[in-house]
Amino acid sequence: MCGRYAQSLGAEEIVESFDLAGSTLDQSLPLNWNIAPTNEIYIIRNESESRILDSASWGIIAPWQKVLSEARASQSHAINARSESIHEKPTFRHAFRTAGIWSSWQSDKGQVIQSAAIITREAVGELATIHSRMPVFMPSERWGDWLDPHSRDINRLINMMNIPEPDAGLIATPVSSRVNVVANNGPELIIPIELGAPETLF
Repeated sequence: MCGRYAQSLGAEEIVESFDLAGSTLDQSLPLNWNIAPTNEIYIIRNESESRILDSASWGIIAPWQKVLSEARASQSHAINARSESIHEKPTFRHAFRTAGIWSSWQSDKGQVIQSAAIITREAVGELATIHSRMPVFMPSERWGDWLDPHSRDINRLINMMNIPEPDAGLIATPVSSRVNVVANNGPELIIPIELGAPETLF
């Protein structure tokens, strides 16, 4: 899966949509139509038996990292976690047990950074013509079980990621290549564009 996605909902809208108890954030993250690795992103996690809105840096920091500069450099390699092996990979397996998926990392100097990754699976349908991987989309009826802090059985979590028709309702839309430049941002980046006829030698 590529290393970009968009966040077009504000904190209040997310809190309402997921029926959250509140937020840990002093202020909302800015809307972002070109999120890149290490950017701060929204996550939903449990705290004191309640679901809350929080934020984390995109890209899991492996627990064995000690130095901040090396931890930051490693994040771009861990923005996506394969659903098929997430419970086995040393970088992700602990975070997977605390829900999908985030981790709290502390440097050798005591600095604490929350980091998160997107769980992916083999792409199907039209998306498979674009890329070999796609995000695992969790149906709303499974949100409660997925976020339940008392439901950490590995096999049950793996089964929850097996979704019938995982591409149901998805539409692949071509957008401008301007998303390839991190400095570019704004809602115009997600405006559909027309693709020209494929160019060939013959």
